[in-house]
Formats: sequence, structure tokens, C-alpha cells
Amino acid sequence: MAELKGGDGRIALVGRVLDSELAGLRVDFERCIEERRGKDLIMDLQDLDSGGSHVLSLLLCGMRKSERESCKLAFSGMPQGLFDMARVGGIESLLPFEDVN
Repeated sequence: MAELKGGDGRIALVGRVLDSELAGLRVDFERCIEERRGKDLIMDLQDLDSGGSHVLSLLLCGMRKSERESCKLAFSGMPQGLFDMARVGGIESLLPFEDVN
């Protein structure tokens, strides 16, 4: 079971995302974005246990919502398998990643 944890500009998607909980996670993710309207939000994916297309869909939905809310969204700690799936689908360049210095 997956959940969103954190707050104050940084949230983490933790656990295994099941298809059955995707709608609820999307609502929670979009609420986090609304709360950060006009500000930055980092989503940490390092403790994510699954990486299917449903997870990419969730990330893309969050990106669309963040554009509408003028919230600068970025991802960090994306698991390699999930990144590879994004690359195969040709969307890796669309995903905003946290600046690493």
C-alpha cells in the first residue's frame, strides 16, 4: 500500500502503488499541489516499491495540476526502473527533476 508523506514543500510517495488506490493517491497529490499554489514542491520517489505505467500516469497528472496551480513541481530519487519505463515511452524529457548541485 502506498501513501504520500511529508509536507512543507517536500512530499514522498512511499510503498507499492496498487491500481485500486491510484484515484485516492491522485486526489491527495493534487491537494498537496493546491496547498503549494505559486510555490515549489518536490516529490521524493526513492522509497517507491513499484514503477508501472500507472505511477507514470500519476506523475503526469500531478504535472498538469501543478501547471494550473503555478506550482513548480520536481521529482527526486526516481527509481531506475521507473525512469527506464519513462524513457521507453519517450516522456523522460518531460519529467522535471530536482536540481542537484
